[in-house]
Amino acid sequence: MVKYESLHDHAVVMFSGDVDWTSICQLTDLVDTLVERHFHTRIELVVASPGGVVAALDHYLECTGRWRAQGVRLRTRVVSHAFSAAAVMLSLGDERVAGRGARLLYHPARVHDAGPITARESTEMHDALRRIDDVMVARLVARVLDGGASVRVPYGAESSDRRVLDALAAGLVGGAKPPRRLGALAQCVGRAVTRAVQAGDRETLAALYRRLAEPDRTISATLARTLRLVDRVGVDETAERGGGGDRPGLTVTQWRALYPPHGVVPRALLTRHTLVLGETGSGKSASAVLPVCAAMAQAPPGRVGAALVIDPKREAGPVLEALAPGRLRHITAQGTVLNLMASPAWSLEADLAAGRWLGAATRVLLRVHSLLPATPARVLVEHAVSDGNQAFFDREGVELLRAVLAFVLMLTDGRAPAPEEWAGGEVAAWVRALVARARGEVGGRGANVLALAAWALTGPLTALVPDDHTVTLPGEASPPPRGWLFARAARYARAVWGREPGEGRDVLDRVAEYWAPMSRIERQYAGVLATARTACSALADAAVARRLYFGCEPGYAAAREAGEVLDFARAVSREGGGPLVLYQPALHGPDELVARALKAAFFEAVLHDPDRARGCEDLPLLGYVADEFHRFVTSDRVHGEQSFLDTCRSFGAFCVLACQSVAGIEHALAEGAGSGTRNEAAVSMLMTNTATKLVFRSTDPKTLQPLHEWCPHHPGLDAVTRVRPPTTLAPGECYALLPDGRFERRRLEPFETPAGRARGRQASPARS
Repeated sequence: MVKYESLHDHAVVMFSGDVDWTSICQLTDLVDTLVERHFHTRIELVVASPGGVVAALDHYLECTGRWRAQGVRLRTRVVSHAFSAAAVMLSLGDERVAGRGARLLYHPARVHDAGPITARESTEMHDALRRIDDVMVARLVARVLDGGASVRVPYGAESSDRRVLDALAAGLVGGAKPPRRLGALAQCVGRAVTRAVQAGDRETLAALYRRLAEPDRTISATLARTLRLVDRVGVDETAERGGGGDRPGLTVTQWRALYPPHGVVPRALLTRHTLVLGETGSGKSASAVLPVCAAMAQAPPGRVGAALVIDPKREAGPVLEALAPGRLRHITAQGTVLNLMASPAWSLEADLAAGRWLGAATRVLLRVHSLLPATPARVLVEHAVSDGNQAFFDREGVELLRAVLAFVLMLTDGRAPAPEEWAGGEVAAWVRALVARARGEVGGRGANVLALAAWALTGPLTALVPDDHTVTLPGEASPPPRGWLFARAARYARAVWGREPGEGRDVLDRVAEYWAPMSRIERQYAGVLATARTACSALADAAVARRLYFGCEPGYAAAREAGEVLDFARAVSREGGGPLVLYQPALHGPDELVARALKAAFFEAVLHDPDRARGCEDLPLLGYVADEFHRFVTSDRVHGEQSFLDTCRSFGAFCVLACQSVAGIEHALAEGAGSGTRNEAAVSMLMTNTATKLVFRSTDPKTLQPLHEWCPHHPGLDAVTRVRPPTTLAPGECYALLPDGRFERRRLEPFETPAGRARGRQASPARS
């Protein structure tokens, strides 16, 4: 019987039963497939056989010569027994290993059931068998000499080897009496073999191996090593399958079927990322997402640093709480405080310090667009224009919001003078109300700047009033049209921010010269105002206004002083302590925006960590695990999944992304208002940069199409994904495309949550 396992860096072929034409042809055909179609250059042959037909063995040895010419290294291993032809297969491998309890048998060639024969036929048969023996002995001698004279071999034997050792030693010492002690016998034989190898003495070695076959008795693996017929005894199988020279990654025990025998996924494969696809109830979360979360929680100290787990289905929480309560940081709806501009690429500090209010406002709106691609703020970057009217309202609405936002930044800046010093009447009252809201004197901790701008857009600052309602300001000869409180506030503010050219004066001049006249075109201005409010509404929502900040607000400063800010830059650093950050967003509402913000902050912290930018070989892994990730997927260049996947591998980060279908990803990106070409490229990059793909039960045509392309095709045979389509997969079963090119249909073990185990114990009958 011939079976195989294809591991990430080599293939293991199990050969058991007789060595005959059928079994040897199966074996050689399988190895040819592994070499030519799976491109393996290391094959491990595990032998357990009583031997068999010499002609079949000859065919196998001819094939081994061809494989070696192709650069294939053949490792042979016996765990239990290898007799006759199987023992020769073992001893002619490039690397030969025997288990400690293995037994080997070398004997002369012989004929079974020859029937009645003549004396001449008997002589011819004897000569033929002798030639076969000579050829086999010559091959063994050549292999031993190729092993090198400099290799040191420990000498030893077991008590069951006594008879064979006596025969070998008698031939070596001539008429002298061989040693009586077993150890001395083994030393005598071992030294003779070593001397012959060092001298290149083929005749002595050939005579020794012929005497080995004469008693027709099995020998131990220890004696086989003394005779240089195997290289090593008692190799740890775990070490052999642990990934070779790869740095350790994660042990995902439920993935034993993919990475036998223990589910060890090397770091180099893990950081090539995993995409999990499957409809509801297919088992993708239990068999792919939860096992990785458990592996991170149970990893040895220093193996995994910080990780972000986004868990909309709320299944990972109990796992992490049970396995790593000390490392878990559970982000709740009320507890998230995040600086959206924490990355050096986004920071507002330089702009605010230099009084570049419009520049700071623009950066804030660009950040909003990066999180919400469909926002009207997309007019600030390259975008598709739908129609003339919509383009006008989008452009003008964002310009109005930018002016209001810049004004809010000016008024809430810590260096701004008190309103009583430069304004009066309604303007001073409005500014006092704004500052009170920013400082948290209204409704608890102060809100973010977009929430303040939204409040300004819905209050008296931008309200429409009759043109004939006038009032004289101090120092004015005649009352100007009141029309717009924003214009009056701008005229007041010129005395403070408009003394010298700069962005402060630009904001105020534009308000007075452009927006004041527009505010009198009632219907047009109403549309522009509505767009401005829409552009800031998501970040101004009460559920996020005091959770997501832009780093310049008094409310953010208060949260930072109280230690409430989630600092991903510290979390991913050497000194961060490696927290497992868990967020479980609700199915609807602003939680998806918070999930996008967390994702963006984590991605940027990883890519801006100075230690990881210099090299990460000695740094722990960083993980991003997201179930139902299509709900917060983005395709922008800054923190779209496809961009992060393409870059983060060299920073020691890995991603596990799970969702229902490829169509779901495409639909989510289209709803995000990205261009069709850009979204198509994002999905393509996502597929390219996830080397491990696990496809569970699915009926989505856009998931099935690439699956059929990944499936190997053999001439004359239908693809297995068409014969056994993914619609027939049972829960926990999947088609797996792995980084080493393997394509397999496997059933993965589900991770059993603590609650599930408790239910199982309650349901199981009591035992006495």
